[in-house]
Amino acid sequence: MKTFDLPLDFDYNEFFPIEDKKLLEDMKTQYISKEEENFFEKMIYKEIYDFAPTCDIVIHNRDNPDGIYLVKYYDSEYKIGRWINGGWLKFHYYVFPLSKAIKVDMHPLIGRHITFLEWLREGNYKYAKYDQNDDTND
Repeated sequence: MKTFDLPLDFDYNEFFPIEDKKLLEDMKTQYISKEEENFFEKMIYKEIYDFAPTCDIVIHNRDNPDGIYLVKYYDSEYKIGRWINGGWLKFHYYVFPLSKAIKVDMHPLIGRHITFLEWLREGNYKYAKYDQNDDTND
């Protein structure tokens, strides 16, 4: 089965954070683009079905000019950081769940006070890749 073939069944994962279900419901009324809708639906899908004990790279630092990365761990834990000057920036955010990750202040990473959601919107979600760790889509 290819990724994203199942319906969103919030009861499938007993550890699914209820605040992310509310996030998805709230976002449905305020999407600014098809790409934003795609991002939230796929990330919630990943939280329900794609357990990632080692990590799931969603945004790779090579794919954006700020060097920002987003990695999903386990069900709904996220690490947001930045790769600079040939090494990892010593500061990164490790947050749980997605509803908190999008509120992260990016100032320590990029020098501007914007949320991670605003940063995603600036690039219209073009840096997100949803199957970087998925062999079934080859």
